Amino acid sequence: MFLFNIIEWTCVNKSRRLQKRIAQERVKTLFLNAINYSSSNPEVSRQQLEIIKRILLKFNIRLAYPYKIFFCRKCKSPLLPGMDSKIRIVNKPKLHVKILCLKCGNAYRKFIV
Repeated sequence: MFLFNIIEWTCVNKSRRLQKRIAQERVKTLFLNAINYSSSNPEVSRQQLEIIKRILLKFNIRLAYPYKIFFCRKCKSPLLPGMDSKIRIVNKPKLHVKILCLKCGNAYRKFIV
């Protein structure tokens, strides 16, 4: 009985890992599509970013840094450069990228090393 439970749990863990891996690949493809559609069809791009948020919550996946900058830290809305946000490169006091959300007005900086 105990051995059967161990085998059952390993199968569940393998399938869960496979589901997470598939979800991560799906997130990457949706991000690429969202970036491509951002200028021609911004509504589709926003919908894809909302789908990404739901996938991340469902499968408990952490978002990598290159993708994190596409969401506002304060209002959690998707940021499309030029549409929903302003992105500036500032040289003083240190070289950094300044990102401003146009919906809530939140501004934050990412330092470039």
